[in-house]
Amino acid sequence: MIGVLTLAILVFELLTIHRIMADQFNEEELKRIIQVEQDDTKKYNENFTVKDETNGNIEIQELIPTDSSGNEVASIAEQISTLKQTVLEKYAGASKKTLIFLKAYQTKVISNVNDIHYYVSVYQQKDRGFEQLEFSELTHQLVFADTLQPFEISKLFNNDLAVSNFFVKKALDESKVDGLSDNLTEKITSQFKDNNWKKLDTSIIQNGIRIKYKDGNDSDAEWTIPFTELFAYMNENMIPETEKENYTTYLATVKEKLSKKRIALSFDDGPRPETTPRVLEILKKYNAHATFYIVGSHVEGNESIIKQIVAEGHELGNHSYSHPLLPKKSADEVYKEVHSTSDLIAKASGGLRPMSLRPPYGGFDKMVAEQAGIAIVNWSIDSLDWKYRDAAKTIEHIKENAHNGGILLMHDIHEESVEALPSIIEYLQAEGYELVTVDELMAGQPLKPNHAYFNRVDIQKID
Repeated sequence: MIGVLTLAILVFELLTIHRIMADQFNEEELKRIIQVEQDDTKKYNENFTVKDETNGNIEIQELIPTDSSGNEVASIAEQISTLKQTVLEKYAGASKKTLIFLKAYQTKVISNVNDIHYYVSVYQQKDRGFEQLEFSELTHQLVFADTLQPFEISKLFNNDLAVSNFFVKKALDESKVDGLSDNLTEKITSQFKDNNWKKLDTSIIQNGIRIKYKDGNDSDAEWTIPFTELFAYMNENMIPETEKENYTTYLATVKEKLSKKRIALSFDDGPRPETTPRVLEILKKYNAHATFYIVGSHVEGNESIIKQIVAEGHELGNHSYSHPLLPKKSADEVYKEVHSTSDLIAKASGGLRPMSLRPPYGGFDKMVAEQAGIAIVNWSIDSLDWKYRDAAKTIEHIKENAHNGGILLMHDIHEESVEALPSIIEYLQAEGYELVTVDELMAGQPLKPNHAYFNRVDIQKID
């Protein structure tokens, strides 16, 4: 009996010693975890304060950045407080001691812009020590570094429409590679077109941006796009210091492209099913590109031709809905002529909107430019194919007027123009000209609204 009692006492003492040692270990482990979390916070914040809170088995630390006077940064403190409620709901009723750390990582991403990433670390006590249950980013905010006011990602860019088209084109290309149906492709492109990309969760990372969206199956997806692919659309004062060398290289490439012997081919008044596909076939044969200025009333029934124009590397332009002399119309009528056509083209193309308007008969004024909201593109080489309706005369006239950097006006609705096109291309290519879109003529730099382009160098601000 005495032996059993002695054994029981010994076991009790051993368990007590084990519990004391475990408690001591856990206490040391708790101190270590707290130190690790605070050291981690120091990497991204010069100064911060700690707010402790206990809620049942849950112990919370809010690691809040402070300003030079030691005051909490109010906007960050408010965001952490909001996120805390969500985290508490997730771990409510925890049966074991649970440690929650809420913290903000402030990183300078470009001049005077910080990206604040909010993280949560969660640990739960085991018999001996703690197990990390979670370390995840909850959200992030782009802010101006000096005011901490929200920074909109669109401020990176100088032309929202060009950026929207860039994203839509990327989505169309990837959907084609993935073999997605038109419906699934539309689910993706709809997130980027018509400036919807501004609503997406976008971060500025070391050498570009990361943009999150939903794929065709509504699963989370993201793109990481380097700044080098975005330079054409970026405001120069937003180029990060770390990208200045790459940007200098980009500018040199633009200069080199602008010096190339090029003519921009352009076709007005289509699409016409009897002629436009033949024009596309000829362009493909000679590896030539062109800009097609689409009449809005010609879109319905010819959507497949518009898709083909895009698929084969050509550019879409706006040529009004009903081909009127726009300065003779009211402002509301001009707006409707242009924007209804862009809407129809976007619907037919999968979301791409024209960057330029070719006003019928070349007629424009300040009112037309303002209502259009996109660049005006006329021409410096008129083929007069619409006048001659004679292939030989059209060819001869182009030979007499061709010049480097020119924009060549033709029409893809006339049989005689289609007949003349192979000889025109052969002549110009033999003269050393590369035949390109208007966008390519300008080295991929977005055309500016309220500007009229007649050739590569004759660009006039419309006042």
